[in-house]
Amino acid sequence: MFRDGIDIQDSFLYKASRRSSANPVPITGATLELRWADGNTETVTIPPDLKHGRAEEKVKYLPQKFVERLCAPENNKQLELEIERVIFQRIAKTERLDASDFQELRQRSTQGTTVRKAQVQRAIQTLNQTIATISARIALKPAKENELKAKREELSALISASAI
Repeated sequence: MFRDGIDIQDSFLYKASRRSSANPVPITGATLELRWADGNTETVTIPPDLKHGRAEEKVKYLPQKFVERLCAPENNKQLELEIERVIFQRIAKTERLDASDFQELRQRSTQGTTVRKAQVQRAIQTLNQTIATISARIALKPAKENELKAKREELSALISASAI
């Protein structure tokens, strides 16, 4: 089995490595030279027991069944995880922040932003509470002005009554 439940028996390499009536000459033992875009070359021999298990793949064959399954609407998360795994492998080990996978790298690289976001959210909550308090006080202003006017009239009436 491939990592994440991908069946290696569905892969082209697996099928090509097994003798059958359709494949009388398996590719096991064949030596391949991989030539990369940067000009580097690498020689690889296909082992007779063809197993998947490399921590870092440089080339990956995606069986058609796997691609179809990943692209199905109900498998969005699996597709996202596969894309993240490929991206993580392309990030230089020195830039991975000692993370073991993409999710951990995302968490470590966004930790400062997450903390700052929480601080901003708390500041916004405090400001909203202050605005609500001030708005409530402003809403009371006409009633307080009427009360003040009534008290002034009452005071004038008391002053006028005591002057008599």
